[in-house]
Amino acid sequence: MKHLPLLLVLTAGLALGFVAFNSKDPSYVVPGEGSGVPKRLPQLTDGLVTQRFAVDGMCGCSGCPEKLYAAARGTQGVVNAAVDPAIGQVSVQALPGTDPQTIVKALTFEKYTARCITETP
Repeated sequence: MKHLPLLLVLTAGLALGFVAFNSKDPSYVVPGEGSGVPKRLPQLTDGLVTQRFAVDGMCGCSGCPEKLYAAARGTQGVVNAAVDPAIGQVSVQALPGTDPQTIVKALTFEKYTARCITETP
C-alpha cells in the first residue's frame, strides 16, 4: 500500500510515453491560440480591396476559424484572410474586381452562412 501512488504514477508515465512515441505526427499541436489563423489583416497593400463578411454559425472552438480561413484563402482573387470568432467575422484582402458573392459562396458551407458587410477600396 505504501508504494501504490508511486506505482500509479509510473504506470501513467509509461502509458503516456507509449502514446507519445507511437503517434503518427509527433509535431502535432492542438489547435488554439497558436493555430496560425490571423484575427486581423496585415496593412492594406496598394491595389487590394478589403472586404468583411459576417458569418453565422461560428462558435468558439478552434476548428471554425481554421475551416473558414481555408475556405477564404482558397477563393480565387483572395490574397489575405483573417477570422475573428469573437465578433463572427471574416475579413479578406482581394484583387480588385473580385466578386464578394464568390467569397460569400465559399464561406457558406456546413453550418456557416455568410453575408458581405463592407467593401472598401
